[in-house]
Amino acid sequence: MFSPVCQHIGPSVLTSAARRSFGRPRLLFHSFLWTKLPALIVPTPMTGFSAHDDSVPQLADVYQTLLNRGMVMPSRCPTPPTVFYVPEFITEEEEKRLIEQVNLAPKPKWTQLAHRRLQNWGGIPHPKGMIAEKIPDWLLEYTRRIETLGLFEGKALNHVLINEYLPGQGILPHFDGSLFYPTVSTVSCGSHTVLEFHHPPQGDVSFGHNLPSLLVEPRSLLVLQDDLYHKYHHSIAEVTQDTITDRIANLGSCRGRYTIGQCLQRQTRLSLTIRHVPRTSKLQIKLGR
Repeated sequence: MFSPVCQHIGPSVLTSAARRSFGRPRLLFHSFLWTKLPALIVPTPMTGFSAHDDSVPQLADVYQTLLNRGMVMPSRCPTPPTVFYVPEFITEEEEKRLIEQVNLAPKPKWTQLAHRRLQNWGGIPHPKGMIAEKIPDWLLEYTRRIETLGLFEGKALNHVLINEYLPGQGILPHFDGSLFYPTVSTVSCGSHTVLEFHHPPQGDVSFGHNLPSLLVEPRSLLVLQDDLYHKYHHSIAEVTQDTITDRIANLGSCRGRYTIGQCLQRQTRLSLTIRHVPRTSKLQIKLGR
């Protein structure tokens, strides 16, 4: 079992600059148990985690940055490592502007798939390298805000994938793959969704459904890394409503207050998946043989 910390950032301890960067008070939880030691914040080593792991300083720095802006409240969440969930990462006004900008994109910018449509900004990832393109200013504001959290080890976030999900649309279990730095951040606009996690299929055994899921609220930031990036598939069910169950691991960290059995109707959701693509090129890549 993994014990997370739920982090609340209180407005009284934020500077005006920090308020502009972080917006409203919000919560953060992750699946490590944190311990405060004199002059040092470190994760407590747990099963499958080494005290000498290179990720320790990185996570400690993130925690210290957030600790400086609020107070720590303990919580519990039985998820594999590592999840960061920040409700109200953007304001309602920012959400509205993002939706407007996405919908103003020229029609050729959209790629229509069978069950959703999407936009690529920054380039199209490719095994031979992504041809780097400038990310528009209306997205750069949010890529830079996420960079300040330190979860990408100082790497520039150079790719934004925008998926549009209508009610009843979803995505099958999948890995994000090796074309990206192994941390994925997602900002949601317009509607909630429920993100399911799955053990990869073994031989004739289908995807397992015994892992916890996450309620992803509109305006939230969700970051996945470590085992949840490398070892588990994630998916979104093709349904028009979601039922709150005790399998949803982050209910205590959500902005809303939900009850078991409550049904949430989906609306149109925009998912802004913000990542770092390590291999890029400024030259045209020959995609053929």
